[in-house]
Amino acid sequence: MSLITRSPRAVVREAMTVAQGFFPLYSHRYSPHKFTQHQLFALAN
Repeated sequence: MSLITRSPRAVVREAMTVAQGFFPLYSHRYSPHKFTQHQLFALAN
């Protein structure tokens, strides 16, 4: 991937890839499991 992109989709894809290496799928065993930690991280950035 190039250093500069205008595609929001490419940015979110890269953020998901990074998040998968650092965060567990869910924050707690009894969480509602509607969104993964990876998805929340990607959308917050």
